[in-house]
Amino acid sequence: MKNKFLKACIIVSISASVFFCCWGIAKACASGDFDYEIAGYSLFSQELIGRTPMSPFLFDPSQPYYQGLLDSSTAKTFSGNEAEWVAYMAKGPSEKDIYYLMSKSRLIDLEELKKAVLKQTNHLSDTMQRNSGAKYLILKGDLESCNYLIFAKRCEPHANAGGGEWGNLPVRDTLAMEKLVNEGKQYAKSQKNLFLRNRYAFQAARMAHYRGDYTTCLELCSLYESAVPADSYISRRFQALMAGALKHAGQFEEARYRFAMLFDKYYDEDFDFYYKNFAFSTPAYWNSEPRISANEALPKYSDSLGGYQFCRNAHEKAVLHFLDAYSGTSLEIPAMKTMFKLEPGSELIDILLVRTLTEMENSGYFAKHMYDYSGVTSDKPQPGDRDPKAFRAFVQDCLTKGKLKRKYLWEYVAGHLSYMMKDYTTAHQYFNTAIADAPSGLAIAKQARGMELLMEVELAKHLDADFEAREMAGIKWMKENYPKDDRLSYLFWRMAQRYDKQGDTIKALMCYSQSARGIDLITKAETHPLAKLINWITRPGKSPFEEQLVLGFKYALGQLHELQGTVFLRQHRLTEARDEFQMAGNGNLLPLPGDPFEIHIRDCHDCDFAEAHAHPYSKLTFVQRMIDLEKQSDEPGPDQASAAFDAANGYYNMSYYGNSWMTLAYQRSGYDTTEQYYDCSVALYFYDKARKLSSDAEFQAKCAYMASKCQHNDGGPQATADEKRAQDYHIYDQMLKDQFSKTSYYKEVIGECSYFRYFSNH
Repeated sequence: MKNKFLKACIIVSISASVFFCCWGIAKACASGDFDYEIAGYSLFSQELIGRTPMSPFLFDPSQPYYQGLLDSSTAKTFSGNEAEWVAYMAKGPSEKDIYYLMSKSRLIDLEELKKAVLKQTNHLSDTMQRNSGAKYLILKGDLESCNYLIFAKRCEPHANAGGGEWGNLPVRDTLAMEKLVNEGKQYAKSQKNLFLRNRYAFQAARMAHYRGDYTTCLELCSLYESAVPADSYISRRFQALMAGALKHAGQFEEARYRFAMLFDKYYDEDFDFYYKNFAFSTPAYWNSEPRISANEALPKYSDSLGGYQFCRNAHEKAVLHFLDAYSGTSLEIPAMKTMFKLEPGSELIDILLVRTLTEMENSGYFAKHMYDYSGVTSDKPQPGDRDPKAFRAFVQDCLTKGKLKRKYLWEYVAGHLSYMMKDYTTAHQYFNTAIADAPSGLAIAKQARGMELLMEVELAKHLDADFEAREMAGIKWMKENYPKDDRLSYLFWRMAQRYDKQGDTIKALMCYSQSARGIDLITKAETHPLAKLINWITRPGKSPFEEQLVLGFKYALGQLHELQGTVFLRQHRLTEARDEFQMAGNGNLLPLPGDPFEIHIRDCHDCDFAEAHAHPYSKLTFVQRMIDLEKQSDEPGPDQASAAFDAANGYYNMSYYGNSWMTLAYQRSGYDTTEQYYDCSVALYFYDKARKLSSDAEFQAKCAYMASKCQHNDGGPQATADEKRAQDYHIYDQMLKDQFSKTSYYKEVIGECSYFRYFSNH
């Protein structure tokens, strides 16, 4: 499925390569099929790279393809074409006005401009009258430039033609485009002005490409491209046209080479764009089987294949090796070794260095050995993992041989790898060397200090008060300088794991709360040491380190009391629940949306929620009422039976089936494993008690029916029919039928409850 999708996408992408206004199409084609997740922390900070147009996403192996967001400081407002027109017009107009003439004006606007140039009656818009480019053309009487702008505007809709349904090719008028090709060729042949001649030729080649006439496109590019200034905008466009046409003509190897050279020259502006088109020109990218292990690459090219045969020097070969590694056609480490031999000072090798480190950092092997992650059971690197020893040896070898562009970066990576291998002495040495060799302005000392804090956690024999006092200053420093850094989160994670092993559950929970893993005290709240947490947080005499843990803890004290109260309520420990809810504070006790003492023959939560309540219940007031009702149901008197009935309603509505299920749960789910969430046995007890305390047949009928509902709900919504048949679930159904069939309530039940109606008739 992936290959089919990408093949449908490839044509649009390569077409986009020849007209930069369409580059968004190529990016849109890069779907989630390319994405993969790497779980874990990244402890490497990209601040170490220094300011570069390639950061940040290019260094992240979890984004191998499609999120090509450029550094905002390097992104250009205009394409470069505008500046060349400004120079051509003797620096009279502004780039902004030239851009409007070429990209925003309509064909009719340019035709009116031509009339103005010819001193004919015209209807120039206010915008065109104010446009400095239009003013220049009128002042100079520059009819030739005006004619070219009109011709380019006629070509524009054919180049920008949109497609039909997703994945379909754009629908274009190929006959009209053929006419434009021929016109452009004639204009280019007859035009003596080289600036305009080259642009006419480009428009003709562009139209030939879009109509699928790649032979003509290549002929025009070959004829005119060599005469165009090498660093000009039109030269760049000709080269892109030629590369795209070669790809479509099946000449993949030369297309790869040409896109690689465009990438090399312009990656600071369009890294993502040229990289994608290089990848789309690689047949192996589409047809190869997935990698089987870390040591098995996709078919790689030799120096006489894959575009390498066109390379004129070592630098060009290094660029192709980089792109093959970046796109997955070869592996990063072998590519880096080759690139280092060819051009050790290449900036591109730094990208592969950091991407490989990040990918290695998040492999399953290190998830266990670096993070002590129990989900990985193997003690050996698995397929897809990288060998840290071999990688560090390669990095060390490169450092020894020298000539690296960013020596300090390689030293830091060597230190980082040593940390991952738990060789903390070597890590410390490399971090210090990197600090000494780094240029001023880079915060490498700060980065290294963060790693030193992590190493202190690993080297400590026991996380005791002395350790906490030492680490306190470092944690404060990290929070001030890197509050959202992965290393701070990872620091808390590693401390949490150490505390866990020491048996200090409370501090472990405190640290987990401030890591990326976080903690969830709500799910299965009864399994968590809530009372111990509350006592630990409120105890006097905590150290500054412990006070900082409390400040960063995810749950406020009131929330913990609310959770503990809910646990007690699930256990029907009403007095203790009330005490906890009182300490929780009103801000942590939301009002119940329905009356918890209201019941119906057919449960209707929405009906109950729609009713307005002047004084809605909270968990606290609900529990207090339940305490009073239970007490009243035990005291003889005229209200004893009704108190028992209301208590039963409260217990029923607390369950999954009632309108106040949120007293026990934080979301309504038929798959909640909390047993009390479905338990209606206490409600049944009080319905039975109320029935026995009363002699009113109507009231007794209501009690019997509600007891029947409790009985049928036993086991929760996931209970099977066989499980329910294992017990007699019709005791109260039969009672209602035999003893209360003459009551009005019985008739109401027959009218509303189809289940009971079926039972009564059989």
